[in-house]
Amino acid sequence: MQEFMNLLATDPQQLGRYRLLKETWRGFVKLADPTAPKELFARALQRLGVARSRGNGAVSATTDQPPAESTDTVSAALKLYQPAHQRFYLVTSCLVCQTPGLPDRKVDPGKQEQAGFVLRRLLPPNPNPQNPPTFDAATWQEHGWVGTPDGNIWQKADTADNFIVGEEILPMFATNYSQDDGRKRRLFAGVVPVAKREAYLAASRSSSLASSGTDITSRKILLLSKVIGPWKQLVDRAVKMNLAATTSGGGGSPGPRDIQEALHTARIELQGQSYYVLVDFANYLRTYLKTVWDALINETPSSQLPDPSQTAVLDALRATAITIQSPPPTDNIATRWRAIAGDTETLLTNLVDVFQRFNSDPQIESRLDQTTDEFNFTSVPPTPPAGYPPFLFPLADPEFPEQAAQPPSIAFNPPPSPDETDELPPEPDLASTRLDQLAVLIARALVTADATVPQPAIPLAAKQPADALTGWFVIRCVYRRPACGPLHDDVVSVPTDPFQLAGFFDPDAPARPIRIGLPIDTSPAGLRKFDKNTAFVISDTLCGQIKRIQGITFGDLVRTVLPFPLHKDLDAGGGACKGADGTSFGTICSLSIPIITICALIILILMVSLLDIIFHWVPFFLICFPFKGMSAKQS
Repeated sequence: MQEFMNLLATDPQQLGRYRLLKETWRGFVKLADPTAPKELFARALQRLGVARSRGNGAVSATTDQPPAESTDTVSAALKLYQPAHQRFYLVTSCLVCQTPGLPDRKVDPGKQEQAGFVLRRLLPPNPNPQNPPTFDAATWQEHGWVGTPDGNIWQKADTADNFIVGEEILPMFATNYSQDDGRKRRLFAGVVPVAKREAYLAASRSSSLASSGTDITSRKILLLSKVIGPWKQLVDRAVKMNLAATTSGGGGSPGPRDIQEALHTARIELQGQSYYVLVDFANYLRTYLKTVWDALINETPSSQLPDPSQTAVLDALRATAITIQSPPPTDNIATRWRAIAGDTETLLTNLVDVFQRFNSDPQIESRLDQTTDEFNFTSVPPTPPAGYPPFLFPLADPEFPEQAAQPPSIAFNPPPSPDETDELPPEPDLASTRLDQLAVLIARALVTADATVPQPAIPLAAKQPADALTGWFVIRCVYRRPACGPLHDDVVSVPTDPFQLAGFFDPDAPARPIRIGLPIDTSPAGLRKFDKNTAFVISDTLCGQIKRIQGITFGDLVRTVLPFPLHKDLDAGGGACKGADGTSFGTICSLSIPIITICALIILILMVSLLDIIFHWVPFFLICFPFKGMSAKQS
């Protein structure tokens, strides 16, 4: 900014030499710093000297032609880099009348006049995500950055040289300078917000707002993220646990006892995670499908519900149950839980029974949130920890996946439309298909649900961006004068050249110099001098988890990937840190950051070398230069 102000004070005609150039870190044209202005009393003489030098040819009078670009940058796109790359960009303009000879126009803030600029995005008229079109500045259309209750979107401009209602106007500040003849001029300048690149690229087009910004979509996305998605993960994890238990990591033939011990551990883990999915499911129904929830709790007949879509959800939830054949086989999910819990009375078989337990005991969720113990049956007689519900209802089982709780297969009429299944990735297994069907069924019921309930926000990841990878932009300067009405419309300038905004890790970006100083004397005598000045506050739960990790040896990690009979699952206990009297306690650990930097560097080199098997990146990873005289034991 100081260079910009010095240039205006000493030789404003040279401003054209600072137009944006194509550059990469491999080469760019470095312009000479402008001459520093003299004191105010001598500045007029300085300007006369610069004008005389220009007349004698010492200084080029051509302001429209910037210096020639280096050969390394000719093929690069016109790109703006971020402040982290030590690059800052201004857009400048003069507000002048179209009649030659008249002075610069004055902006009257009292009449709410405003001089600023708008950032326009160029998007193809007919986007095709499967086959993205090549950029064409002549046919791509301008879209303005417009704010809506659901966030900013890119709204198409009716005509490129018109202001869009609600479009964000970025501010410009006024600077003054004098021409060689002494006439005062005013130049407006604004900082280009390159750092907002991710927000610009993540936003959607206005045409896609109807499909990605409705209340129904926001509630459906919440259902997928809190209930359906975690439920699918439990089912998938049960399949993987079964494979690990029956093959001991992919090889060998473990004995029946080893298999049952592994399945026992997996079954308890899945049940403990099922409680949290069930609680979130109950909260969702209680909030967004209150009619269905009341019918489940009060055992209302399906025929009394006011809407057929809600009736279908009610019937599907009542049919979601643990399936045991009749007559039951000798080995089933109930007999396994009888061996663990000592009885099967705590094993509920229907989702409705679970929700009624939740309704009769509103403190179940708070106890689950407050417990620090892992779900297990280790006491005599076998009982789960006090913070967990006194019943069992597994959403997935590693040994009997077809008997775990799952919704029924649903026959849709009419079939689900693409809009109802666009957030559902295709899944090959039957359980995930049924869960997807349940999600579609609930989404249809949301159409007639209570619309007065506050709607959840749509997460950024669920919004379909206009183009999340690349983006082409132009800038137009805007002069707004709302007090003039239709007599004098807003003035919108011609666009700049199309340009791109560089990402933080853009490979062409000028590299920000970062030097991390490692400890010089790494002997025990040198490292002991560093103060342990960084403290970590560790809760009782995290303390117990860290102790579990400390109990794992390298040999234990190796055995987890070996085939039978060398395979052994990790078993490091669990629970929070507790004292001899049973009181939980946390810790405050103090350590030395300089020593951590050594550990980080060594682990980084090890991991890079290991992953080089996949990425082959070692030749491009590190370059070292000799540093003479760098001795750890300098006198």
